[in-house]
Amino acid sequence: MNAYHRKQQFFLKSSLRGNTLVQILIYANLILFTLMVLHGTILGFGMQAIMRPSPQLLVHWGGQYWPMVLENGEWWRCITYAFTHGGLIHLGFNMVVLYQVGPLLESEIGWTRLLTVYTFATLIATVAGLFWHPVTVVIGASGAIFGLIGFSVSYYHRVGGSIGIQRRNFMFQWALMALFSVLLLVLITLPILVVQLRELLLVGLCQSVSVINVKQKNYLKGLPLSAP
Repeated sequence: MNAYHRKQQFFLKSSLRGNTLVQILIYANLILFTLMVLHGTILGFGMQAIMRPSPQLLVHWGGQYWPMVLENGEWWRCITYAFTHGGLIHLGFNMVVLYQVGPLLESEIGWTRLLTVYTFATLIATVAGLFWHPVTVVIGASGAIFGLIGFSVSYYHRVGGSIGIQRRNFMFQWALMALFSVLLLVLITLPILVVQLRELLLVGLCQSVSVINVKQKNYLKGLPLSAP
């Protein structure tokens, strides 16, 4: 099977070898989720730590919560929230999409530019969250991934040609799959987990954020803040 035909497939069965940044991002998400689950199990959450981690646990492991950022100066949450996920299904959906769109784009623009796009999309998504839902716990790599997809669509559209158009359409397909995954996640996890999709068009970047509703700041006080 030649490379031309391979790019027309919906699901690319490719190795991460040579795609250093995507490999690091996926491993980092998996490792952080594993540590969070172990911590939740020690605290007595059991299977809930795997499928529906509590907001307290998510915040403890880097979830974005703007009152803590603005009042305590915990600005690192603007990045770490993208590595915190609200359950195994949430993590699985995001990592599958990242595995599909990330290596292709990294091979085109290199890991430094990919990191720039990924980080910028992550920051834009959480800033959008500040205006849409300032007192909710924001989690997940969805914003960064939709940023990559939006950038890829714009990039390959400008490249043009048969290969460029095919890769642009490939990214469109995975954008639809990601949207479907978010909607499916809502249906599976309601009412405990509420995932909201926000799309933001900025220089070809489409943003999406997954959030867990927290109505009051005092709700976070129940989690022992021991060192992970």
